[in-house]
Amino acid sequence: MRWYSELFDNYKWVLALKNSMIIAVSSAALSTVLGISASIALCMTDIPFKKAIYALLLAPLVMPLVIVAVACFLFYSQLGLTGSRLGLILAHTALGVPYVIIVASAALKNFDMTLIKAARSLGASSIMTFKRVIFPAIAPAVFAGAIFAFVSSFDEIVITIFLAGPEQVTLPVRLLEGIRDEMTPVVVSAAVIMIMISMGAMLVAEMIRRRSERLSKTGTERPALLAGK
Repeated sequence: MRWYSELFDNYKWVLALKNSMIIAVSSAALSTVLGISASIALCMTDIPFKKAIYALLLAPLVMPLVIVAVACFLFYSQLGLTGSRLGLILAHTALGVPYVIIVASAALKNFDMTLIKAARSLGASSIMTFKRVIFPAIAPAVFAGAIFAFVSSFDEIVITIFLAGPEQVTLPVRLLEGIRDEMTPVVVSAAVIMIMISMGAMLVAEMIRRRSERLSKTGTERPALLAGK
């Protein structure tokens, strides 16, 4: 454990890990809010050009990251956001939103829309309907999408290289600098920590998926048992 101790005693590595966690958590939270809002608008309303809007929102998944990074750099230069943590969070959010939209939209396609009409007929407001009816049904998908957004932000390096300042260096960027300048066991320790965090997040997503499957099976079996009785 010597190299891990040296890793956490090094200010540069600790700052990089701190920046990665702050940016990843913030962008994942923002991606979740925007992704759910977009999914509900696309799946539950009849807005014009729905397919075109859906394709536009998923565009960051297919665009080369270098092009996205250059575009963000030029745009941020006019707004003064280059080299700021806020700029990195917004850029990473643009990459995380498509993951939330894909997962949440898949869950909403299986959602029974008559439940919304029933809630409205009982006097529930739009906020109450979302809180008590829609969100509980798609919560596993929402959490899974948030985890995907977190991992995509935590592992992102291309956009960060273009936009990060000296105080916003993340763990992947610091890892690249360590491989290039000072290849020591500390670098390997940092790589292991990065892999463990990503794998842990994906394991949590898998646990949420399995729990959702068990709950859905229980929900389908219970009416059948009641009918048998």
